[in-house]
Parts: sequence; structure tokens; C-alpha cells
Amino acid sequence: MSNRMVCREASHAGSWYTASGPQLNAQLEGWLSQVQSTKRPARAIIAPHAGYTYCGSCAAHAYKQVDPSVTRRIFILGPSHHVPLSRCALSSVDIYRTPLYDLHIDQKIYGELWKTGMFERMSLQTDEDEHSIEMHLPYTAKAMESCSVNSSHIMLRSLTLLLEETTEAAWCGHSLTSIMFKAVHKSKLKGVKSSLHLQWVSLCSPGCLGIHSVDQAGRELRNPPAFASQVLVMQTLHKKPLHCRGTGDLYDLYFAVIKGHKDEFTIIPVLVGALSESKEQEFGKLFSKYLADPSNLFVVSSDFCHWESGQRFRYSYYDESQGEIYRSIEHLDKMGMSIIEQLDPVSFSNYLKKYHNTICGRHPIGVLLNAITELQKNGMNMSFSFLNYAQSSQCRSWQDSSVSYAAGALTVH
Repeated sequence: MSNRMVCREASHAGSWYTASGPQLNAQLEGWLSQVQSTKRPARAIIAPHAGYTYCGSCAAHAYKQVDPSVTRRIFILGPSHHVPLSRCALSSVDIYRTPLYDLHIDQKIYGELWKTGMFERMSLQTDEDEHSIEMHLPYTAKAMESCSVNSSHIMLRSLTLLLEETTEAAWCGHSLTSIMFKAVHKSKLKGVKSSLHLQWVSLCSPGCLGIHSVDQAGRELRNPPAFASQVLVMQTLHKKPLHCRGTGDLYDLYFAVIKGHKDEFTIIPVLVGALSESKEQEFGKLFSKYLADPSNLFVVSSDFCHWESGQRFRYSYYDESQGEIYRSIEHLDKMGMSIIEQLDPVSFSNYLKKYHNTICGRHPIGVLLNAITELQKNGMNMSFSFLNYAQSSQCRSWQDSSVSYAAGALTVH
């Protein structure tokens, strides 16, 4: 039997979001830097899955509430847009690729879910066609990249400073180990703790990386950081010390450091079908035991109202008393958001029956609400708050169209 890992490619990279790791990293950092952590640590979040140009800034409000220091498993529940499903489906791959770094599926949890007999398997084609899960992978990778505040994080800061404050001509042609030495020296000037600086000077000095694992006092360093082995492997494969040929090599080094975190958490992607109310209850009960674990995070993928009078969305609800069309859409969405904040799955279902709002992640949301209800029966106290709302455009005429986005977080008290 082959042990080869099966990978799902980042099929929407280059269209729905940039395929460039450095550019994507900068975009995500920019959006996250503009948001406050007010509901941290989140046990679950609801966030949109449209192209990042439209919803990237909105999604940041949810992902800013993720605490990487406590999160070890991330359940991503996304609606099925392309294939009919009456149940939920699990992926058939081992790894989900992103332009930042690969995310590993938790096969132990997958095994537990599969044994229930409640799940189907989605094909690789279905997996790669679907965007509702993929659009959360880069944000997940970014939110979790500093899941332990250790020396690798210090090195990321060091390299960031080097990238921001020097020109390519300053380091092109130098060995990667020499570049790391310079980055650490710069970080020391910026206030990095001296004890860590001593380790980095020793480990990053040209000719010493991964060979002389001692600090400047001669003490042996038994646990060199993850990036050190990454670069040592890179140099071994090339049979000689690597020299920087340009910006790309330095960013490769940057992301090699980030990849040191990849084994510290896993993901559990779940494609959610068009579930009946009873099925939402069943899956909610199943997932409730995982939601109860503080080391788990649930990411619920959903956009809100898809409004258009034509054939694309076929939904044009308009309450004239609210003013212009986009105001009516906002009022409609916020009625639903208010019900979600009440954590009442029955009321949410009744709202959907009454208004037929085109919330594409209504079934993943229903599963989450039913999981919460199950835990509330056992006395667990939780609250959900929406933190941001946005629309792709403001509809003012019947020829316009828009999609709404909302971001929120569930916290346990």
C-alpha cells in the first residue's frame, strides 16, 4: 500500500485570491491589522467565502478573534455549491495546499466521523471545484502561523524587518545563513530579547547553522528552531551553501520558517449538504462534543443575501419601507443575524421559511446552532456576536446585484 500523501491544490488561487504567497501574506496582514480582538478566544466563527477583493476585510473581523495559542484543530464547515448532497461529506485527500503553506487534515478525527456512517466521501474533483472551504484556508493558515510564540516567531519578525528596511541589492548574493545573521542583528537593535539573540547569532552564523548547536557561552542548544533544519535540508539537497539570488529566495526562507508551525494544528474540512431540519439536529449533536473542546475551533463558511432580479440569484425581496434596495437587504440580513445571535435554531429555520433569504451557508449555520443548543442543555454558557457586515455593492435599481457578508464569533463563558 502506498503511503503517498494526496493533496488538494489551491484551485481558486490566482482568480479568487492571489496565488503569490508574499502578496497574500501582506494582504491578510493588512486586513487583520485594522481589526481589534474583542471576542477572543473564539470557539466558532462565521465568515464569508467570496473573493478576497470583496470580503477579505470583512472576514478579518472573525479571524482576529482566533487564539492560536489554544487552538489545535479547526473544523471548517462549508456549503456545497456544485453537487447535490443530502448529508455531509469528507475530503478524500490528506493535505490542502495554500500559497502560504500546506494544511494537514486530521485523519484521526476523520476516522471518528467516518465510523458514524453519517458521511459521504467527496471526489477530488468536487473538492477542488468547491470554494466554500478553500476560501478559509489562507486565513486559517495566517491566523495560526504564530500558534506558539517561540524562536521561530522571533525569526519571522527578524526577516520581516530585513525585508521592509533593506533593498534587494543589500543581500543579493549572500548566503542564506548570512542573511539570517543580519536579520537577527537587526532584530536585536529593535528590542528582541538578548538571550534569544545569542541563540540566533550562534545558529545563524555562517558555517555554524545546524552544525555547532551551542550558544556564545558554549552551552549546547538541544532544540534548534524549526527553520534551522529547513535551511540545513535545503543546503544538503543543493550539496552546497545556498546563496540568495533575489527576493524570491528570501521569501522562500520566510515561509520555511512559517512552515515550522504546520504540524502544530490540523484541519477537519466538512462539506455540508442541503440538510433537513432533523439532519441539522443530528449533525449538531454529533459535532457538539467537538465544539465543547476548547482546543477546537469551528469555522462556518457563509455569505448572506444574494440579491438580483435576474436569473443568476433569482432573489429580489424588497421592503420599500426601508428606503433604497440595499437598505432593505441590510435590514433583511440583520434580522437573520439577530436570530443567530440568539442561538435559536428553530427561529432561524422559521426566518428562512418566511423570507427565503439566500444565505448560502444556512445549513452549516443550522448545524452550529444545533450543536450550541446541545451544549446549552448541559449548562454551557455561550454567546455569539456579529462584528462586521458588508455588501459587495449597493443596489439602487432592479438592474443591480449584490452579495452580503457578515463576520462574527462565538465565545464560551
